[in-house]
Amino acid sequence: PPRRYRSPVMIPPEESAVFHAQDPVWNGDLDACALTCRDKAILREFWTKLDNDQMQLCGRCQERWFQMKIDSDGICARCCRKDDKRGPEEPYFFSVDNQLDFGSVPTQLPQLTP
Repeated sequence: PPRRYRSPVMIPPEESAVFHAQDPVWNGDLDACALTCRDKAILREFWTKLDNDQMQLCGRCQERWFQMKIDSDGICARCCRKDDKRGPEEPYFFSVDNQLDFGSVPTQLPQLTP
């Protein structure tokens, strides 16, 4: 079947995103911080939001990412959509019965950091 066209996502501009702001006055000191107090506050807010954004893990496909819409059974939205399409006698897409169970991570592989 042909792919459905998806319209682009329109993201509203943030109030704090002012790109036409004046550059700070340069005082000739190359060791001085190039960020204004407002810039520092925006940067702190960014790092705080980034620290609070947690990765989620799907119990079926073992994918780990942000905002995956994990349901109460620990299954991501993508796996749930695949489940909706399967027949009554078909196995889950990511399952041992379908030979798509990834199993546990081998111990000799290094631990990845998020």
